[in-house]
Amino acid sequence: MSRIKVLLFFCWTCPSILFASVNQNFWVYEEAGKKGVKDQAGEVVIPASYEAMGWSNGEFSAPSGVTGYMLNGLWGLISLKDKAVTDPLYNTLRPEGSNLLISSMRDKFSHRHLQGLINFQGKEVIPFQYERLNVEGLRVIGVKRVGQRYLYGVVDMGNKTVIPFSYSRIYAINNLRFAVEDASGKRQFLLTKGSRSRNSRWIV
Repeated sequence: MSRIKVLLFFCWTCPSILFASVNQNFWVYEEAGKKGVKDQAGEVVIPASYEAMGWSNGEFSAPSGVTGYMLNGLWGLISLKDKAVTDPLYNTLRPEGSNLLISSMRDKFSHRHLQGLINFQGKEVIPFQYERLNVEGLRVIGVKRVGQRYLYGVVDMGNKTVIPFSYSRIYAINNLRFAVEDASGKRQFLLTKGSRSRNSRWIV
């Protein structure tokens, strides 16, 4: 019997346990209203103790043997060995490439949800100070709120500014080239190398 037929038969005959999604050799399952993870053989990898498994965008994956879990409305990281990597700290959490995650936390002063980058060990890579983030290779396009304005800039993976936060939009051309747009809609192209003060230069 094919895997699909087995899955359909199992879900039909066991309504209390529902396999919701699959990633490679691991399955998200539901039991008594809680979510967990099983492996391909049906063995429990992570018990059904959480409000959700996977990521806040509704997808499930486990890069580096780590996935997300939701508890009390917040997201954290857990390994497929059922060991918590982080406490549930994040309002949103989703992978960005193979090594990073874009996550958000509620700022205790402004109460806005600000984004940052962490890795799969739970270490902060880019601090939680941006309205939005978009990873472009070794550069990160960020958006900051300044008064009532939202300004775009670019930082490197050490959170050093390589394009200042003074533009109304920034578009990635490739990993190092960006098109910047000012408030009047005028665009220029910028090549970034190293730090802004020494090596960045306008090319148009």
